[in-house]
Amino acid sequence: KKERVMNIEDLIGQAWSQASKNEFFQGGALLAILAAIGMYLKSVPIALWDRIKRRIQYVAYMDNTTHMYDAFSDWFLEKYPESFKRIEAQLTRNRYEKDTKFELIIRQFNDFNIIRRGAWYISVKKDKEKLEAAQSQSSRYVETYTVSSLFGRSVIQSMLEEVKDHYNEKQIGWKGLRVVVTDDWDENKDIYLPVYKKLNQLFIDGKDELIHDINNFLAKRDFYYDHAIRFKRGYLLYGPGGTGKTALVFAIADYLNMPVYYLNPKGFSNDKSFENFISEVRDKSIILIEDVDIFWTNRSSQGNTQVSFQSLLNVLDGLHSPHDVLIFMTTNHPEEFDKAFLRKGRLDYKMLVDHPGKKQVEDFLGNFYGVDNVILKEYSLRIPMVDIQDICIKNSTLEEAISVISKIK
Repeated sequence: KKERVMNIEDLIGQAWSQASKNEFFQGGALLAILAAIGMYLKSVPIALWDRIKRRIQYVAYMDNTTHMYDAFSDWFLEKYPESFKRIEAQLTRNRYEKDTKFELIIRQFNDFNIIRRGAWYISVKKDKEKLEAAQSQSSRYVETYTVSSLFGRSVIQSMLEEVKDHYNEKQIGWKGLRVVVTDDWDENKDIYLPVYKKLNQLFIDGKDELIHDINNFLAKRDFYYDHAIRFKRGYLLYGPGGTGKTALVFAIADYLNMPVYYLNPKGFSNDKSFENFISEVRDKSIILIEDVDIFWTNRSSQGNTQVSFQSLLNVLDGLHSPHDVLIFMTTNHPEEFDKAFLRKGRLDYKMLVDHPGKKQVEDFLGNFYGVDNVILKEYSLRIPMVDIQDICIKNSTLEEAISVISKIK
């Protein structure tokens, strides 16, 4: 075997010696060497520039699964409308309001722009990428903004802060409270509530304790992450109809500047569409499921919905459970629910939203009529706050309203 190796080496050596004496071989080898050197030298500036660019270029990415994408898109359209040369135009209207006219919605299509802020030039690139593995029509595409500039760290960060402030100032006051619903084709749709009550306009016993619990929970975000605990909390608001359960959730959303994902169990064709809706809920959002007792009470009963009780449990605390959200549910009959539904980790906080007492009615009347220290001589009614509000709407003065209330038995 050793002799065979030696013979092969001898043959290779002899072949190389003879070939090297051939002029054609020498020329070809020289050309190959020069080409290799040329390719190497050509790649050196490119590699060098890439390394330099990584050090001096600052890049910010945003995609349409985040609030920042929506905030930047609205800000960019308002500040630089001349940059929108390639657009997507849609007509939409609120299907929850009758006789509503169509509105024109403009979004930027794939494009590239250069904008100037002070002494810096910033590139803004808009892309739309198709996802072949998407599970629903609404998630088939992902849209992105890429913002970059040389030596532009401070100017881009300042710009993003401006975008955030613009979003905080305009998102709710300009459009209304954002509510995400599902349509008849299992697609998510944004609607905006222009009118809703603020926290200081709701007079509900236990409201302050609820807000304290929410603030305390949100302050522990890092603690949950550090201990590998899913960062979510479930709230059950129960009590008679018309007492302000839904209004309280919308007021909390306004207070926290969070969108509400309004989950109507009748609007889903099966468990899969329900779970897809939940999978698209963004971080720092509120999920609202109203009147859960109409649809589910235990594992064996199922109301007017194609969504199973087990699928609901998976959303509350299972494979499809969302992250970084507050989940609110409302019901009139919590005592009928399966114990599995009420356990910690699925529902963490229960609050009775009952008919208002004497103090709540006095506070509401004072707020409605702009009067301090309203006092009712006698009040022992058990009627919803919505009825008190209706009395105030129909009577122009506080005295007239109190007179009507006093006659109710």
